[in-house]
Amino acid sequence: MKVESAIPEWLVRERTIPPNMPTNFDPLFELYTSRFPRNTKDLVLAVGHCNIAVLLYWKSKANHDEWLTTSGFDQWWDGLTPGSHQHGWFLEVFYPTIDRFETVITTEVPQGAANLRETMSGPIQEHRDALVGETSNIHPRNETSAPSSATGRRVVPGKKNLVVIRSGQDWSVAAPEERQLYLNTMHPVLIKGMDFLRDQGDQVGCFSCRFMAIVDPVTPKGGTDQTFGLAYVDSLASLEKWSKEHRTHLEIFAGFSKYAKTLGDSMSLRLFHEVLVLEPEQQRFEYIDCHEGTGMLTAGS
Repeated sequence: MKVESAIPEWLVRERTIPPNMPTNFDPLFELYTSRFPRNTKDLVLAVGHCNIAVLLYWKSKANHDEWLTTSGFDQWWDGLTPGSHQHGWFLEVFYPTIDRFETVITTEVPQGAANLRETMSGPIQEHRDALVGETSNIHPRNETSAPSSATGRRVVPGKKNLVVIRSGQDWSVAAPEERQLYLNTMHPVLIKGMDFLRDQGDQVGCFSCRFMAIVDPVTPKGGTDQTFGLAYVDSLASLEKWSKEHRTHLEIFAGFSKYAKTLGDSMSLRLFHEVLVLEPEQQRFEYIDCHEGTGMLTAGS
């Protein structure tokens, strides 16, 4: 299989960390990455939640900031009064520069930020090298968190090199046999891994993990056969350690390898992930009347 570098030529840096895989490594299955215009400097991702979560993407911070004002969202958000609703609200926004962001997709069907792409390209080499900053060292740094309180509006400061990973699954186009295979073999071990990160993630450096089902945007009802996990981790090293060594991820990877081998070229399951490694100023976390287990509030508990 002929593969190409996941890093665009204009973002290549002198390598200070050796690659994890040999130069002649032949991947077990194909992965693709999104190619953004050369003039792309940054992206914005935002997550809001009431009873369902809404994920929004902008091509740049400037576009996002303009939307905040022109849409009236900023005024609405600032006007929310703690204690005036029967539920909490949270706002989590990320401003990654393009060298601190990667997308990996198993098919050429775009998901998330890939919808902002200029082109699609692949197959690519080892996905870690899709993150330009990871050809050199990116290490975590301890930050002081704001003290937590039981209620009210709270702002959590950003963490040095916080990792945000969104990893999704789409079996909506699978044939009945493949669908049954996925639900009986892959889905249970995936849920087990996500539950571990949600409930015991502090053991491996994970602040928060939400496993979400995508709902119909109109009804809004489930049954779309699409899910994703959204996790915040203290460093890329912690994320890699969990993925390489912890039994929950080893079971996920082993299950997928068997799944892919069984189906071969007929596999229609679509997988994707997005990884961000962020500076403190590239993060915004605000919570109103949220419980202590919400998002990055766990970082201050």
